[in-house]
Amino acid sequence: MIVGEDRNKVSNIVKPNLRHFHELYSPILTSMDNIEWNTENSHIEQDKSPKQTLSLMFKLPKNLQTTIVRNTSTRNEDIEEIFHKLTHSGTSSDAVIQGIQTIVKTSSWTQSLKTILTAGAVKSVKYSSEKLKKMWKGWRSK
Repeated sequence: MIVGEDRNKVSNIVKPNLRHFHELYSPILTSMDNIEWNTENSHIEQDKSPKQTLSLMFKLPKNLQTTIVRNTSTRNEDIEEIFHKLTHSGTSSDAVIQGIQTIVKTSSWTQSLKTILTAGAVKSVKYSSEKLKKMWKGWRSK
């Protein structure tokens, strides 16, 4: 979690809209070969074999693939070699999570700096204090 974020933010958005998410993602989930979705209890099972995982890794957005390669490569390896190692070692999900976190953190810092420069220090402090209040509220509600 990033400082200033309400830890319940995703839950607060998803829970009231669960039916809509089902409607939105149902066609996608039912068309995927590696997904078994029991619509009665909303239980989803995914084939996590290295072959299936490797296939999904190559379908990730290019900027995420590039970030994963940058985060995990220790020498001059190509993307296929890196993804093959990650999927066969069982660390691909950790690499994807780390890649997403890297992208989000970079974007957050950039946005924060832009806010300070464009809105000014006083407005930035007010905005930050409101974010911290939301974060505190989220901690108390758990």
